[in-house]
Amino acid sequence: MRLGIPGQITAGMLARGGLGTVGNEPAGAAGVAVILDEEALPVTPLVQGVCDLLGIDPVHVASEGKFGAIVPADEADDALAALGGDPLRRIC
Repeated sequence: MRLGIPGQITAGMLARGGLGTVGNEPAGAAGVAVILDEEALPVTPLVQGVCDLLGIDPVHVASEGKFGAIVPADEADDALAALGGDPLRRIC
């Protein structure tokens, strides 16, 4: 994992702090901001409903077994190809 260096990959498990933390930590180190399109994130209705009841943001909820990566736009296709045919891979 290489964090906060422009042009390099940032990756992490979403088990602690969710996608928001995986994006914010390296962004803060690099002095930039990460803007998430929350409508594009794959949050199931059940998870969204529970988060709404508890008053928490699903972007900052631990997601066991999930992985997030921030890669330069021109390397996104290569990053997705490296994941192979995994049906759970998504680009947001």
